[in-house]
Amino acid sequence: MISGWIRSVTGHNVSGLRLMPGATSSSVYAVTLEDAPPVVLRLFTNERWLACEPDLATHEAAALTQVEHIDLPTPEIVALDPDGSQTGVPAVLMTLLPGTVELRPDDLDRWLAALAEPLNVLHASPMPTFAWEYDPWIEHGLQTPEWAECRDVWEKAFDLLAQGMPEERPRFLHRDYHPTNILWADGAISGIVDWVNACVGPPSADIAHCRLNLALMYGYEAAERFLGHVDDAYDPIWDLVPALSGLEEFSVYTPWTDFGLQHLSEPLVRERLEGFIVRSLASQGA
Repeated sequence: MISGWIRSVTGHNVSGLRLMPGATSSSVYAVTLEDAPPVVLRLFTNERWLACEPDLATHEAAALTQVEHIDLPTPEIVALDPDGSQTGVPAVLMTLLPGTVELRPDDLDRWLAALAEPLNVLHASPMPTFAWEYDPWIEHGLQTPEWAECRDVWEKAFDLLAQGMPEERPRFLHRDYHPTNILWADGAISGIVDWVNACVGPPSADIAHCRLNLALMYGYEAAERFLGHVDDAYDPIWDLVPALSGLEEFSVYTPWTDFGLQHLSEPLVRERLEGFIVRSLASQGA
């Protein structure tokens, strides 16, 4: 069924399918074609996610179409099965970009500077008309995790978050910008992938999301050094938004260890998350 659809939209027979590492919310395959460059097939197989957002494939296809107009290395849309009528589940077929995820750079400062540059380009691009708007991904009824060491810190963070974030001029966002969505080749960024959450919203949301990932992966200092290469003005209160989202399922993100950071443990990332929140509160005098 899937191979037939790919053949019908590309005009080439499928000679191989390889499950790609790093995907956690969908199934992503490198597809080898006869007499044509390989492509990538993303199948949206997460039923819970689809129940909340049945337009996931349409969303990513629209985002890829939008970023074609921005000077960034991004996949190009090849074909779309928005409702799964052709492939069994909603699907996006896109070009395959060169490179691999790199989480153990030889020069961390240079790597962080390069990591910041695509956000600078993205947030400086003209504001598009885009159907999807920013969602902070914060669940209702936030509760301090049982493993928390400083429970009063969490209560202060919840109170501060409830007061809202500073107003910002909306821009086009990747919305899930972090190191495992970045490909590298020959020491330079060769691809930015996973655009399914792209939206219009405050640029600090992109920065905060990446900062949290860096702090959990490498420690708070890496998040600060990354910020030093970002062009947008940034208030550290935004750190609270990603830090307080997804608390019920918070753990070591599997792709971190898949791509080389095997030293990360649940106690370590929990400690780093709480420290990240403490630093954000301190920036506000709380």
